Amino acid sequence: MYISTLEFCKSHYAQWERNYLNLPDSIAAGGVACAAGGSAAAFAQLIGVPIDIVSQHRMLQQDSALPAARESPAAIARRILRTEGLRGLYRGYHVSVLTYAPSSAMMWGSHAAYSRALDYALPLPAAPDVGGIVDPFDDPALGRDLGVAGAAGVAAGVTTAWLTNPLDVLRARLQTESSRSTVRAVVRDLVNQYGRFGWLTRGASARAMAMGPTTGIIMTMYQVLKRSAYEHSDE
Repeated sequence: MYISTLEFCKSHYAQWERNYLNLPDSIAAGGVACAAGGSAAAFAQLIGVPIDIVSQHRMLQQDSALPAARESPAAIARRILRTEGLRGLYRGYHVSVLTYAPSSAMMWGSHAAYSRALDYALPLPAAPDVGGIVDPFDDPALGRDLGVAGAAGVAAGVTTAWLTNPLDVLRARLQTESSRSTVRAVVRDLVNQYGRFGWLTRGASARAMAMGPTTGIIMTMYQVLKRSAYEHSDE
């Protein structure tokens, strides 16, 4: 759903940009990717937040409750609906959107910027002497393009992890605290617990180590899937 929404938004935002803004290519590509990434993440949270809420309650039970007292994910969801209503499953939704939408926007936007920089730095392989390239997987630039996508993905993932870490810490704490907790109260607790600046980078290194390689793999596979789609569309 996320990728489908991303591609839908990319197509429509690119058309809108050409019709109304007509920005230079170097700015337009990153801007369209940034806006599409943020929109796709905001839409995906409609499904992602309830799953996240239930999984975090499940993890807390595994750490503190006896095995016999642990609830199944379905039982946790039913209990939340019974005690808090639908709002309980979407607790922290606004914070999740404020976390994941900027994170996704930054990831795709910075990936476009890093990719463009690497495209300029790395030479293209020689094109075939005769005829065009019918199969996108026979393109001599395939290895280079996938390498650029992967390297730019790692850089984009690390950049995004560090810059959006405070929002992720806030999101996780809000989703596991009482429904009466406010953003201001949670921030005050985090400052008291970890220091004025300490909470901003709490877990950032681990998050960057996870997001960097993961984003590199995602971006590489994204390019493979796009080439595969182009190949089948030509059949």
